[in-house]
Amino acid sequence: RIQRGLTQLLDSGFADEVVKLGDLLFKRGLEQVACSNDDGRTAQEISDCLEIVLRALVQCSLPYADKLEKAINYELDDQYDLWPGLASFREQSYPESAWSELADRLLIRLKGLGIHPAEDNFHERYFRNSLIDALFEALTSAGRESEVIPLFIAEVENTLDYPQLVRLLIESNRLAEAETWIQKGYTATLTKYPGISHELLDYFIKIKKRQRAWGELAAVRANMFFNSPDIGTFHDLESAARKAGCEKELRTAVFRFLEKGALPDESHKTWPLPDIDFLKLSKRASTPRPNSELLLEIAIHERNSAEVLRWLERIHNDNQRFRSYYPESLYDKAAEFLADEYPDVAVSVWKDLAESHIRETKPKAYYSAVVYLKKILKRYEKSGRITEWKALISSIRAEHIRKRRLMEILDGLDSKPIIDHF
Repeated sequence: RIQRGLTQLLDSGFADEVVKLGDLLFKRGLEQVACSNDDGRTAQEISDCLEIVLRALVQCSLPYADKLEKAINYELDDQYDLWPGLASFREQSYPESAWSELADRLLIRLKGLGIHPAEDNFHERYFRNSLIDALFEALTSAGRESEVIPLFIAEVENTLDYPQLVRLLIESNRLAEAETWIQKGYTATLTKYPGISHELLDYFIKIKKRQRAWGELAAVRANMFFNSPDIGTFHDLESAARKAGCEKELRTAVFRFLEKGALPDESHKTWPLPDIDFLKLSKRASTPRPNSELLLEIAIHERNSAEVLRWLERIHNDNQRFRSYYPESLYDKAAEFLADEYPDVAVSVWKDLAESHIRETKPKAYYSAVVYLKKILKRYEKSGRITEWKALISSIRAEHIRKRRLMEILDGLDSKPIIDHF
């Protein structure tokens, strides 16, 4: 009913009245949605009405700056995404003078906010960030780009939006300033906001690539690896070390760290990379035991059969049973890699994986176990060892005879021709 009434008013030329009613509807709508529990139905119906109000805002008699300010206020106050199309509304053609007037109003509003750098109120900081984003749009649309970076510098301790400031400085080719703010922001956000500090490191890497500063790039990659070792950070460090001409030295340090848990001594004269002070804050303590899984993954990547065998055996002897930090797909990958050269090892891995699923005593897990049993069947068929396959299935049946659903799944596996399993 409200939607029909607003449409009739707008079609009759009463755009100003529709906008006034829209202000009231939005205010009451926020209150209503906050206490409704109807899977979003109320919010959607209010949003449908506000779409008409937004069309009226385009047609109403308000000055351009007032229209833009009203749209910004709608967006700042909208907690439930009730307003459709606000971005497209602002993308319409407005004179620079209107944007400039809006920017002045928003600057006054920003100065009136009583947030201090020491405060840690997420909601207030989020609102302030949103207001500054609106100011950024207004200033750039008004042709006042020179005011943008000073604004972000003045506000960065309040908003913690170091990445946006750094991005703007890089786009302006002010790389030295960008590095300074990366260091400040990294130090300020590392403990409580690691997502921001990691984003700043990404910008630091971009700068070093642009400068072709391979030594510093490798130093950053080394810090990222020793702080969070995985196959991705290993590959990044390997590539950077190659460009910096110190691949051999870093490889030695990497494997010493993974096998013995010893971090490299960056202060030692033999350390080949430059010192980046602000990165030392993130260094983790050493790990006492080998990172067997990552060493296994590296060995697979480098197609080193001897090392794959070594770390598979170490994991098995440590009684980890292929259930550690890494997903079981790593061990399946190792078995696939070894299958032609060491088929018995591959079969042993697949047996362990299958048995681990069978022990879960869930039908879904039984189907996961069958995936590995099929791989064993394929390997036995290839080498003419069907007798061993039958013995394996018989032993599984004997051990788990009470698991009726597993028996049914194994019946299906046995009854199909081998070619149908793949």
